Amino acid sequence: NIHVVETVLAKKCRAAAASSSSSSQEENDPAKRRRVGEISAVETLFNPKSFTQTVENLFHFSFILKKGGAQIYSTADKGPMVHTAPAGTDEHPPPRQAILSLTMRDWRRMTKAQNMQTSLVPHRTGSRHMRAATATASSQSSSHD
Repeated sequence: NIHVVETVLAKKCRAAAASSSSSSQEENDPAKRRRVGEISAVETLFNPKSFTQTVENLFHFSFILKKGGAQIYSTADKGPMVHTAPAGTDEHPPPRQAILSLTMRDWRRMTKAQNMQTSLVPHRTGSRHMRAATATASSQSSSHD
C-alpha cells in the first residue's frame, strides 16, 4: 500500500534526521542540509521475504518520487539512499525518469549483501492469492480422506 510506504519513509527519515548531528557548516550547505535524514533504499524498500512485495514497494515509491515527496540517489560508500522532502516546502526536484531492472537474482544478492532479515516496510501477509491457494489445497486434501 502506497500509504504504508509513505508513512514508513517519513517516520524513518525523521528519526534519522533527529539522530544525526549536523555542524553549522552543514546547515549552511543546502546539499548536505537536504540529505539530513537519509536512509538506505535497500533496507527500506526491499522485503527479504518477498520479491513480489519488493517490486510493489518500488512501484509505490515511484509515485512518491513523482509527486516530489522523496528523493533517491546513490552514494559511493552507502549505496542507494532515500530521504523525504522537507514538510511544508514547495521545493521539488526537476522531473526525471529512469528505468530500473530488478531480477529475482539481483534481489537475492542485494538482500544477502545487506544481511537483511526484515524490511522497514512491514511484510504483508494474507493476500487473497495466498488464501485462495490455501483453501484449494485444504479442500483437495479433505476430498482425498
